Amino acid sequence: MGTHGVYVWSSYGIFVISMLILFIQSVRSRTKQKMRILRRMRSLDKTQLSSALSDQNHAP
Repeated sequence: MGTHGVYVWSSYGIFVISMLILFIQSVRSRTKQKMRILRRMRSLDKTQLSSALSDQNHAP
């Protein structure tokens, strides 16, 4: 590599750091999305449960 070793190894380092940052961001984004979906499902369950209970109260 001669005098180009500094550039080659710094390029490898920048690549590895970039991949780690992208991986961490992807994992965080996936986790946030899962939490949003779970919250949405819970709110729908509560809404459906309350509407089912109100329907039972109005039944003769």
